[in-house]
Amino acid sequence: MKRFIGYFFVLLILVFFSYFVVRVSGENREYIFSLGFDYDEIQKETKEEKLFNNIVTLSSNLSDNGKAVVVNLSEMRLFLINKAFIENEYEIVSKGPDDKWFKTPAGVYRVGAKYFKHLSSKSPVYMPFSFQFYEDFFIHGIPYYANGERVDSDFSGGCLRLEDKYAEIVFDFVKYNTPVILIEKYTKDNINLDKYAMPVNFDNTFIINGYLSPSKKIKGEYLQHTGITFATLNIEEVYSIMDGEISSVFYTSVNDKGFGNTIIIKHDEEVYSLYAHLSSFSKPFQVGDKVKKGEVIGFTGTSGYGCNQYWKLENNGCDKNDILNPNLYFEIKKGNVLHNPYGGQVCEDDYCYEYSLKYPRYYGYYSPIDFLKN
Repeated sequence: MKRFIGYFFVLLILVFFSYFVVRVSGENREYIFSLGFDYDEIQKETKEEKLFNNIVTLSSNLSDNGKAVVVNLSEMRLFLINKAFIENEYEIVSKGPDDKWFKTPAGVYRVGAKYFKHLSSKSPVYMPFSFQFYEDFFIHGIPYYANGERVDSDFSGGCLRLEDKYAEIVFDFVKYNTPVILIEKYTKDNINLDKYAMPVNFDNTFIINGYLSPSKKIKGEYLQHTGITFATLNIEEVYSIMDGEISSVFYTSVNDKGFGNTIIIKHDEEVYSLYAHLSSFSKPFQVGDKVKKGEVIGFTGTSGYGCNQYWKLENNGCDKNDILNPNLYFEIKKGNVLHNPYGGQVCEDDYCYEYSLKYPRYYGYYSPIDFLKN
């Protein structure tokens, strides 16, 4: 009888807790705080988890067998994905430094060459269980010298390093062309909030394509991503980072160069911010309209000409059944243009859009996060 009463008491507590979590709002939210729960933190974690699961599903959709690798660079975790489920996860020992040009780049890549033992092109060390996810960027075990001595430094030139036993598992899991998605997370600490507003609420986003992320070669040079792509689970508000005036408004059309619904805001003679792939604008802006720091100017979306005017990352991106990927593409540059402000037509006899040759700063772009930190 005592055992029955005990089970009943536990069940009663669970029912009460479930009820009050579901019904929480207004005064109930304050009541949760009084009990020591952080409602906003619970909601934030839930939203981030859903967004991450969306990226996991995306990674499987990119794969011909449902297998993929997802890396959270901010949390230093690597996940093995099998048919949209996390099969295993491992700690990353080291990555490239965040403040250098050879930082490990967020982006969407695929497995290239695989080497059981690979001699580094940068230093006289071997990298065990090594596979390439883009050009000189590899995922591998702990490097060692020719005499077998392990490298004791955690410095990385951009590669991701795992303990050998985990590197071997990951090495066996992947094959040529397996998708590798590297994401990054920014917080309010990455911005000087006294001067700037976040372009989108960082709590509800992951970076799925970072500034400087490499792309294909043109004229012997690798293209570098000139902005940041923030992925969002749902349609999120987009904010002007500073006071300014509307200098251009573009709507999705055959001439939008893939940017879709886009706003460019002039902040001074050599500072313009660009917000692209918007689902809609917050109001019918006209060139010359004034905007304030933190003002809502639009909403994240998937706009961009092609695929019946929506933007996706999947292999079959024009398939209506694929997951839409709401996002904000964000740049800070020195001109009121979609393309590179400086340098002219240097990308296959055309201007560069979202990518540039060599360092973007040579072509009139700012590093968005470096800019917003100062």
